[in-house]
Amino acid sequence: MIKETIHCDECGEQKRDANHWFVAGVSDLGVTFDTFESAKNDPELLKVLFLYCGQSCLTKVFQRWMNTGHLEKQDVEVPEDTVVLAFAG
Repeated sequence: MIKETIHCDECGEQKRDANHWFVAGVSDLGVTFDTFESAKNDPELLKVLFLYCGQSCLTKVFQRWMNTGHLEKQDVEVPEDTVVLAFAG
């Protein structure tokens, strides 16, 4: 059976209803951070955003972005029978 789930682009955590997730987007103007709630109803937008499971992962990503000037998807473990609904990269 295939499960349609969303996973954190930093640590691989699976999205659950109670999580407080964040999104990050890259444009010519730089990086934009926002809550997952602001983008959750736009599947096309979710395809181009990075998704983070909470403040801890978002903080790590923000620090890495300040040091390197770019965002990148981390190599995370996701179960084989999972379809990742949102991927940026």
